[in-house]
Amino acid sequence: MSGKKGDVLLGRLLKIIEQVRTRFGATQAEIRLAQGWVLDIEEILADYPRAAGDEQRPSQQVATQLHAYLRQLEAQTDLPDKMTAWRDHLILVLRRLWAGLF
Repeated sequence: MSGKKGDVLLGRLLKIIEQVRTRFGATQAEIRLAQGWVLDIEEILADYPRAAGDEQRPSQQVATQLHAYLRQLEAQTDLPDKMTAWRDHLILVLRRLWAGLF
């Protein structure tokens, strides 16, 4: 392949990559945001005592911390509509499971 033809193909490839980034960039950012919420919640719940006498925090402290985190999520008003709906669903599911968690 000649250098000139390679340059043309590389230019096309870069254009396609830019189009994909433009089209899916917001989606990727939204997925990272949601993943961050789930990881934060996982970290909070990881402190839940697994057995009596465990060194970890009592369940009420974990519940208090999770409740505070969910209230913080609810207070976020600068989210895209899609993420607001996803966040609200996450909070709803966790609150439905609340009695069984603590």
